[in-house]
Amino acid sequence: MIAMKNISKTFEENSLHALRDVSFEINKGEFVAVVGPSGCGKTTLLKIIAGLLEPSNGTIEFSKENPSIGFVFQKPNLLDWRSVQENVQLPLELNDRKKSVKKILELVEMEKFRDFLPNQLSGGMQQRVAIARALAINPDVLLMDEPFSSLDDFSREDLNIVLNNIWEKTKKTVVFVTHNLEEAIFLADKIIVLGERPANVKAVLPVSIPRPRKPEVKHTAEFQGYKRWIKATLSA
Repeated sequence: MIAMKNISKTFEENSLHALRDVSFEINKGEFVAVVGPSGCGKTTLLKIIAGLLEPSNGTIEFSKENPSIGFVFQKPNLLDWRSVQENVQLPLELNDRKKSVKKILELVEMEKFRDFLPNQLSGGMQQRVAIARALAINPDVLLMDEPFSSLDDFSREDLNIVLNNIWEKTKKTVVFVTHNLEEAIFLADKIIVLGERPANVKAVLPVSIPRPRKPEVKHTAEFQGYKRWIKATLSA
């Protein structure tokens, strides 16, 4: 589905070398988490996949020509004057497409709040709307840049479960950036571990924990073993 081949990125304006020879593959329908030290270039990598940045070197190949991309950012970035439903419909309007978003709102468990304005919602609910908006165009690839980093622990765990359920139902190809190792292990089929900037791939870790996954799996020896391994890899 996606092949990153020796991707490097240097920002010429400040000579910042963000990525160095990054190579990995993402299969269709795979949930891939990307972890690494703060500032190592994870967001830069997502922007390259999205086509928002050009790599300085290397190539990115998609199995489908001009794939559609959905992007969920750290902040929901909802339009304050538009209702939940109207915010989710926005990308469809921009692409001159008419489509009911009822099923998408049901998928993120926000259909009952379709007429609410963003300021009437909690942070977690706003991020659900942001996910629904990204899914509205039925993207080939869903990119998520630390979407739950600003939420409290309870809301974060709740959104992890919601996102896990969404993936189970849609089997979207997802690339998910996070600093939270438990979140990465719980959600992902595969984890890309990046090193310090300029980041390259230190390891690619398949996660073989059976699906569907419940929060209780985080207390198992297998889950904690993955967590220790990632920590050791990041420290090496």
